Amino acid sequence: MRICSLESRDDTVKRSGSATIDLSKYEVRLLADALYETTNGKTGVPAKRKLAREFKLLNALVQHGGLDSVEVSSLQKIDMTIKEEEEMP
Repeated sequence: MRICSLESRDDTVKRSGSATIDLSKYEVRLLADALYETTNGKTGVPAKRKLAREFKLLNALVQHGGLDSVEVSSLQKIDMTIKEEEEMP
């Protein structure tokens, strides 16, 4: 991982912090797997699940250059779970 740029959070101008980083395909896979494992079978973590979904998609694109039907189905299941969690009171 290589940090390319950082922007500090500044509450006075209501700017959230951000970073631009370069990840190897190995790092993308590790992060995707770790995020998926921390959200699998748990409820009430839609923000973390959204991040896990994005890394799962990124991993498929980086590792395979596209999505197959298994990946599309997996992403649809995650989307449904996120939607259900967001609708919970």
